[in-house]
Amino acid sequence: MAKIILEKSPLCHDGISLDNWKIYRISFKSEDTVRRIENIISSADQSETFMLSLILYPHITGKDVEEPVKSLKLRVEKLLNEIQDYNTLEAEPSNWTSLQNAFYELSTIIETLIHLNQSEIVDLHEVTSKLLRYCTDAKFTPTLRILDQVLVVQPVDKLNFALFQTIHDKLELNLSSQSHEVRLLTAHIFQNFSNLPELQQPKESIFEIIYKCENVVSTVQTYRDQLMNLQKLSATMELFRGMSGTLCRLDPLRYLLGVYHINFNLLWKPVSKLIGEYSTKLPITEFWPIFREKLNSTTVNIRNPIVDSELSISADFKSSALHEQFDKMWTASDRTDYVNYRILLWRMMADCGQLVETKNREIVEIFFGFHRH
Repeated sequence: MAKIILEKSPLCHDGISLDNWKIYRISFKSEDTVRRIENIISSADQSETFMLSLILYPHITGKDVEEPVKSLKLRVEKLLNEIQDYNTLEAEPSNWTSLQNAFYELSTIIETLIHLNQSEIVDLHEVTSKLLRYCTDAKFTPTLRILDQVLVVQPVDKLNFALFQTIHDKLELNLSSQSHEVRLLTAHIFQNFSNLPELQQPKESIFEIIYKCENVVSTVQTYRDQLMNLQKLSATMELFRGMSGTLCRLDPLRYLLGVYHINFNLLWKPVSKLIGEYSTKLPITEFWPIFREKLNSTTVNIRNPIVDSELSISADFKSSALHEQFDKMWTASDRTDYVNYRILLWRMMADCGQLVETKNREIVEIFFGFHRH
């Protein structure tokens, strides 16, 4: 039955598609059947039956959610503590499966609670602090989806500037990630805070613009609209001028460097021009560290590419429905051409005369590092 439900009303897995979720009503003739399902959920025993019941439960009519919700919230707290205690630095890749399973269960429980209209799943700051350490790691991209879901359903008064600062300080580098999904989810997470007085812009917020740019598949038919939005991020436009001294003023540059990862060459030349504008409008002390970090990290990624086995680990579920959902959550889809990215960075720098003159020694060292690899 869970498989049928997933076909009629798939899990969202992130906050972007929550509004599209629909209830597919299930009515059982016997109340005992509903109570048995609720008892399974209240047990929170991590079994496949428990996980399948989570998928069914929001769609069941005649349910009494009080005890199941109480048990699920306790289970969320326990999972968050387990996740916090896990040492990814010491663990071998083969042992990441237990952590991936924990995130899979956490994601499913949180989405179930959301569909049961339980926005206050657990303390927001606790969820944030325990997930953020994983949200910049390519191996654990689904943690961004979980964080996005939690933030989307929060009351406006819970999303304050202090929380935004905490999240932004950790995730700002994600805007130039090689992964489309990471850029998209990060922009959407930031967009949740766009109505804060500290972040409000006269028209569109920076994160609304970035999200629009990233939420489009680049084609010959769509790229002109995409370019129009990218132009709004120009260092010569009102948006950037109005961001002087703000926490986010360097985010457009970070994102534009991420656009180089989009495999659509009609975007690259206009984006190079936009990045070049930032090289002249920003002090070199602000522009160069961001640009240099991309140069250096690209070299590292060329030397030590992430292999698929590090990103995708398949779980051993008997249920095909659970297996498919796990694979959907964890299978990596992005393939990055770091050599091409490096070429684009180098070509762009050729137009930055003042930067090249000022940072000549560092650039020469980086150039020879490129030449060796």
